[in-house]
Amino acid sequence: MGNGIGGRAKSEKLRKRRLLLGLVAFVSTVAFGSAGFRVYPRLNEERLLKRARSAIAVGDLRSGYFSAARALQVNPQSVAAVTLLVNLAERQGDPGLLSWKRRLVEIQPVAVENRISLAETALALGQPNLANEALRPTAATAPVNSKYHHLAGRVARALEDFPKAEAEFAVASKLQPENLQFAFDLATQRLDSGNLETHAAGKHTLEQLMERNPEIFAQCCRTLIREAISAGDANRSLLMARRLQNSHDASFLDRIILLDLLHRTKSAEYTSFLTQLQEISAADPEDVFALLSWMNANGAAMSAIDWSRSLSPALRSTLQVRVAMAESLAVLRDWDKLNDFVTVPSKGPSPATHTPAKSSTLRGSPWGPYEFERLAFSAAILRARGDRNYSHTVWELAVREAGNRPDAHLTLAGYVAEWGWEEETDALWRVAMGTIEPDWALKVLYQQYDRARSAAGMYKVMTRSTELHPNDLSAKNNRAFLGILLGTDLEKETNLARETYEAKPDDPNFRTTYGLGLLMQSHGKKAVELMRSLPEEQLEAPQIAVYYGIFLANEGSWELAGRFLQLGKNAKLLPEEKRLVERAEAQVNWSSQAKTADKISPAAKP
Repeated sequence: MGNGIGGRAKSEKLRKRRLLLGLVAFVSTVAFGSAGFRVYPRLNEERLLKRARSAIAVGDLRSGYFSAARALQVNPQSVAAVTLLVNLAERQGDPGLLSWKRRLVEIQPVAVENRISLAETALALGQPNLANEALRPTAATAPVNSKYHHLAGRVARALEDFPKAEAEFAVASKLQPENLQFAFDLATQRLDSGNLETHAAGKHTLEQLMERNPEIFAQCCRTLIREAISAGDANRSLLMARRLQNSHDASFLDRIILLDLLHRTKSAEYTSFLTQLQEISAADPEDVFALLSWMNANGAAMSAIDWSRSLSPALRSTLQVRVAMAESLAVLRDWDKLNDFVTVPSKGPSPATHTPAKSSTLRGSPWGPYEFERLAFSAAILRARGDRNYSHTVWELAVREAGNRPDAHLTLAGYVAEWGWEEETDALWRVAMGTIEPDWALKVLYQQYDRARSAAGMYKVMTRSTELHPNDLSAKNNRAFLGILLGTDLEKETNLARETYEAKPDDPNFRTTYGLGLLMQSHGKKAVELMRSLPEEQLEAPQIAVYYGIFLANEGSWELAGRFLQLGKNAKLLPEEKRLVERAEAQVNWSSQAKTADKISPAAKP
């Protein structure tokens, strides 16, 4: 019986031990199980990052990208994963680089270097507003960061905030006085100042930097050549261009700059120097291409063709030289010979070989990075042969082939301007909306719309111009005038007109634009009062007089209105302006007829 009791006690003890062990196991599972779930993704992220780094190390960038992207999926806040993706995008020229850098800033918003890196990339891609946004939160926390201030200066310059650009460059140069690039950028900014003293100081600094620092001699010399050309100082620009030739950093393009100056000044050295460059360039297709392109653009396309024929067959067969030779023929509008460059002859007799068939024009083999030009030339050939519809289709292919390359669209825009095409404005608008030569494209577009007397087209141009140059009063006035004339966002454009008028109240054009805005908003009396204070000689200028006449007619001063409308007869007017004049003249004529009727029959007065 004692054994029974002892056995039961032992059994009870074992049961309790099992219960205790079960409880411990349960608590362990609860306590450590969740931690296990937390640790697993971390281990998975590290494994994926390790795999990504290994793949990148052996050159398997594709696998490296997918592993890093997978790691980011596992941990959306992974700085290491995004950093790898940024590095991969930089190595591969991936257009997603900007997005990855923005993601890095989102994860680490207080990291100054990340914001600087994002701003640098945005600026390089022609997005100064994004660069400015990236730097703005850093301004208060990076007072001693010279790299930040230098970049802020570059961004301000791109946004045409020139006083801020100079101030930022000055801070960067003060923080790191030994940095020659900072000193160069500060001096260049001052050189471009409208203030004569500041301009002179910038020029003097550049001259000193050039003489004392061989490593930036060429950089300074090029800038001073540009300044001398802008100042119309031919002798100084030639002197500097000759000095640049002796620099070990001088490029073939620097030699073309000297050639261009010799050509502009009609120097006796021009012909011999051109011959010299032709001999020097013959060893490099890129140099031949550059020289042929310059000759094509400077009235020497026929000489370019003659010289190209003297080149070796091997050199003539290179793609760059063939493209430049085709450009020469396009400039000369020798469409038949140009067709030989853009097509491949058929093997046997075919009508396409002898006639301007569509298939013959497009049968050529691709020109690689210059394929857009081959298509553009094909479009020109078709147009010259009378097939405008198909020409337009091929032109659209050329624009599509240019893709997102600003240089390609600039080339196409140049052809549109050179050939005088009024319909194919797509290439011009791509340049206008980009960062390379947008002002040139806008000028060409404005001229085209002006010839077509299209106020809507001109307004579109001026709207883009004010985006590029927000401080340009003339651009703002022209935009406001065209917007008011078209009735586009009348209140907004009238406010813009008021801003330009208040900034420069003595300008009769600005005053007239604001007056037109007031008239269109039913404040004709204010418009008349605004114009009345102008000097008589300004009021009598045709383009001003016609509007003063319109304002007066609207307010019932018909006799005086008739006088000023007559003074404005020679004003060059848009169709919308002519309608305003016609309405004012109708009011004046009605008044004149009413007065005549009153004189004939006084009793008829009411």
